[in-house]
Amino acid sequence: MRWDELEAAAPARIPLVAATAASSDDCPSLLDAALLAPGGCVAPGCSLGVDAQGRRVAFVMEGPDGSGRFSTLGVVVGDTTPRVACVGASTVAWRHLHRVSKLLAPLTWFGDLDGNGTAELVAWQRLPWGDSEATNAMVPIAYAIEGDALVRRDVLARGLAKKTAAAFEQLVTLSAADGSREDSPTQCYRAAAAALSSFAGG
Repeated sequence: MRWDELEAAAPARIPLVAATAASSDDCPSLLDAALLAPGGCVAPGCSLGVDAQGRRVAFVMEGPDGSGRFSTLGVVVGDTTPRVACVGASTVAWRHLHRVSKLLAPLTWFGDLDGNGTAELVAWQRLPWGDSEATNAMVPIAYAIEGDALVRRDVLARGLAKKTAAAFEQLVTLSAADGSREDSPTQCYRAAAAALSSFAGG
């Protein structure tokens, strides 16, 4: 498992910036302060919540698209001047996980992960074991909205990581039942399950 590539895609801190300073290539096209107004967050892929400071937060997602199943995720945080933060995600591992989709779907992208009444963002990222789009696992990376940034908090993603580990373990079982299928990467599924279990602290 190439954790270095995952770390590059999932920085420890993503600053909140003025909407005008956000890159349109990295942010959902609908991301703007109007989402925080009453009736502003009605489009598909938009959700509302609050952060630990009681600020109103709107979440927007576009995607997944393309062979890498890429999505762009963004939040608008209400303040004296609303600010935004954006991060990319990839669910390319769904090429494998679709067989056990009932264990994971629907994926959590935004919500109260720890039951404390505040919302967090989940950026699902690829964890490569090879060099093609078909050789990737998937890891949930959780971000809390703290002060002037999204701050990575792996502890918040433990429950989702355990579910994903269980899904890969089920793929190991299904692959064994497939018998001699040469395209069944059983060892990679087993490694992914172990890596996710470790990531979850188990």
